[in-house]
Amino acid sequence: MKIFDCLSPSYPLLGPHLLEASAGTGKTFAIEHIFTRLLLESSLQIEEILVVTFTRAATRELKGRIRANLEKACRKESSPSLQTALSLFDRCQIFTIHGFCYRALQEFAFEANLSFSLPHPDLSRDVIRDWKHWRKSFLQTGIPPEAVCPEQLSILLSQYETSEGISRAIEKGNEKKACSWTELAQEFETLLKPKLPLTESDLLADFALSRENYKVKKGDFPPQLKALAAVDFPTLIAHQGTLFDYFLPENQKIRTKLVTLRYPGFLEWAAETLGPLVKTAADSETILGTLKNAWNQWKQEHIPSNAAFDPDDLINQMRRAVEIPAFATRLRSKIKAVIIDEFQDTDPLQWEIFRKLFLESSTPLQALYLVGDPKQSIYRFRGADVYTYIAAKNLLGKENLYHLNTNFRSSQTLNDALNILFHRPWLHLPQLDETLTYHPVATGSNLSSQFSDCKAALHWIIGEENASFEETFLPYAVAEIERLSLTQAAILVKDRYEAQKALDLLKKRAIPAVAISHQSIGQTETFRDIREFLQAIASPYDESLQKIVDLGPFASSPPLPFLKELLQNKGLAALLREVFSFFTSRDAKQIAEELLDWELREGFSFEGLDRFLQELEYLPAEEGGRRWMEENTEAVQILTLHISKGLEFDVVFALGLASPPSRQETNDPEFKAEKLRQLYVAMTRAKRRLYVPYKKGASPIALFAQQIETQEGPFLSYLEKLSSHTIEHLSTPFSLPQKTSSTPPLSPPFLPHPLPFTPSYLNSFTSLARPKPRKEPLPPLSEQEIPRSPATGTFFHHIFEILFSSTDPLASVDRIVEQEACSTSFAPWTKPIQELIRQTLLLPLSDGTQTFSLHKLSPENCFVEMEFLYPSQNDFIKGFIDLVFRIDNKIYFLDWKTNWLKDTSLPTLQEEMEMHDYPLQAALYAEAMRRFAPALEFGGAFYIFVRYGTYLYIKDSHGS
Repeated sequence: MKIFDCLSPSYPLLGPHLLEASAGTGKTFAIEHIFTRLLLESSLQIEEILVVTFTRAATRELKGRIRANLEKACRKESSPSLQTALSLFDRCQIFTIHGFCYRALQEFAFEANLSFSLPHPDLSRDVIRDWKHWRKSFLQTGIPPEAVCPEQLSILLSQYETSEGISRAIEKGNEKKACSWTELAQEFETLLKPKLPLTESDLLADFALSRENYKVKKGDFPPQLKALAAVDFPTLIAHQGTLFDYFLPENQKIRTKLVTLRYPGFLEWAAETLGPLVKTAADSETILGTLKNAWNQWKQEHIPSNAAFDPDDLINQMRRAVEIPAFATRLRSKIKAVIIDEFQDTDPLQWEIFRKLFLESSTPLQALYLVGDPKQSIYRFRGADVYTYIAAKNLLGKENLYHLNTNFRSSQTLNDALNILFHRPWLHLPQLDETLTYHPVATGSNLSSQFSDCKAALHWIIGEENASFEETFLPYAVAEIERLSLTQAAILVKDRYEAQKALDLLKKRAIPAVAISHQSIGQTETFRDIREFLQAIASPYDESLQKIVDLGPFASSPPLPFLKELLQNKGLAALLREVFSFFTSRDAKQIAEELLDWELREGFSFEGLDRFLQELEYLPAEEGGRRWMEENTEAVQILTLHISKGLEFDVVFALGLASPPSRQETNDPEFKAEKLRQLYVAMTRAKRRLYVPYKKGASPIALFAQQIETQEGPFLSYLEKLSSHTIEHLSTPFSLPQKTSSTPPLSPPFLPHPLPFTPSYLNSFTSLARPKPRKEPLPPLSEQEIPRSPATGTFFHHIFEILFSSTDPLASVDRIVEQEACSTSFAPWTKPIQELIRQTLLLPLSDGTQTFSLHKLSPENCFVEMEFLYPSQNDFIKGFIDLVFRIDNKIYFLDWKTNWLKDTSLPTLQEEMEMHDYPLQAALYAEAMRRFAPALEFGGAFYIFVRYGTYLYIKDSHGS
């Protein structure tokens, strides 16, 4: 193993380097010093050194660290090259991969045969918004029904949670894995046809008789057996083939009993023959590949040829450009040295760009550094490919492979314990049938792992087979935090659900804690407050906006007209100084920095500010929108295994390592390999002590134990032999000790005098209503009936909102309903919903003096989802009205209802109104109408019961 010391002049600075930096070995420290030495010891200028990393946050950090190191070096020695570099630091070439591609294509657009008006992917909010719109349109209306079924989309949603997450994953999809569900369904039916007919009852009976010959497996099997009898391929996809896993030969018990079956051998045949088809259809990579293929075809048909590049398409365009000799030559002439950070996160296409540009040239770079750690390649879901790293390693050759060999993070005892555990072949690479090599690292830290107990720096907590995160490992961790009075500790969890459970329990025990999750800064309450404040400044005489500000944290700020003038004349920095007292929280500081960065890039305008805030609101966490970590080091940090990468803590409870994976991933060899790399990341975050949970199963720690057992025998027996490890067995459930508080709760004697303050409350109809229980239960739902649920009401409201924002609602019904219902649970009821919507638009409405239909209302006289806020005594009333419309000199409001009714008689309608307290709603909304449209006559309210084509008209809040 060749060691690299970034501070020693005896180690080669120039030439190619693949620099492997294990966890805690000072990767960023090495990069900042390599950069400084390149300026000092060669003829390179600052603009000739390219540094590439993979997030905007990492780019900002690297720029700050490199500049600080240059300033430090200048103070130590007077160097003209360093002084020049500092004075020209704004020319430094430190980018994200997208930023680098943009800069190259923009600067050499002529050679790349491109337009000179290429928008920056990190800066142009309009481009990002346009592409989000196109991607949303594709997901809503562009997916061919024969390509992907709704059940497959549900599988993706369970992994990516939002359509935005799915659209980003599609860009990383592999078209080579594309396979439409209809092709697989046709093959499924062809294979199954000779076995038909099958009866549902016989299959269920066979399953009941056979299951005692098989090991226990999780899954909802009756619906799958029914689907098998009905040749229902989509339902089997939805269950991801767990039925077929059950009847695979490896799941059969050694000793079996002879049973008499209606279809002998059929279920085993289905597992071997039909199971792979279902598994392929339920495989997320297959689904994404199929969608990627459909997306590429859709783009050609629907997106203008002169549209700005999608940020992800920049990579494809850059790959094409590097094949143009004139472009590649000009770019190479500008860049003489390259440092690529986090190289293990590079995908194949990005590596192709770097390889073509910098390794296949007749004029080699003066210096090339690929810096990373394949053991920490854990972002496969974002396109990162550990095999790309291996390919680059093989291309550069062993003679150019170097290592950082000193761990500056962990204590001596903890580092030694991890060396013993990891120094073996255990990080498997399935595609190559090889393992990643772990090289033991020396200790460069003087930290001590001594606590007031007998537990080692690496402490194993062993759970019973039924041990769970919530009942066993989490309570134990909380008990340890209390016992040792830990403040600088972290709990690593599998996902946000475990994070919330941990946060709830810690708060219940009065332990300061913060959850560092995938939440973006744009989804925080602080962002909402700042956005409302800036909107109020833009419209300083809008009374409703002023009232919102008066109820929020900016209530004591200077007058809005003064702030608007200040903002227009002196910019955001002056405004932030004026209201500085609010910008003390971590979230507020982060938003302030984003605002100032935006103003520096684009200049100030209220229109641009509004666009920027819209984009920041929905900027994904992994693309630069993640909230900064809390500065409060005196609180327990809760974070997922993925987010923990690159961070360090005194004490770490790596609880997520014992959590089982999702069902569809358990049989994927690459998934298992990445889970072991996640384990490496999680177990290298601690500085003084690491707690690792263990129980049998399919979790990352169980996979690791299996690797150990192939070399050392039984896992627990092996651990007991290691003097640097300690073991503790836990019972389930683990009982937390009774909490005793040293601080008594506040009681009346602490507040002898009432505060001279009358509280105000922000109320709405929902908070004020007092609905009554239904007198009789609802009848069963028929197969033809649209579901009864809050989601149904939300869906209808959404459709009406779109329709009344269009110029011709009646003509748009079929298109809009089909578009919005596509890929949702309402797709089977598309036609009935279209009929109900059309019926509603044509319904004759009367206020006693005139009759009209909604489809004839002109758009300029309609106000959709009108928001209101007005004072009521000491409080405020806030709400949204579904539809407000004007006819002549009268103004009306309308509310859509999807309630179930036993009949449509007037007494039934009035009973329904009373049961849900709708007269109160009518009174609140009518008052809003009178306050905000005093010049118009209030014509009344219409409550339309959409399912039945009937309505109730209320003249005012007192009578109908």
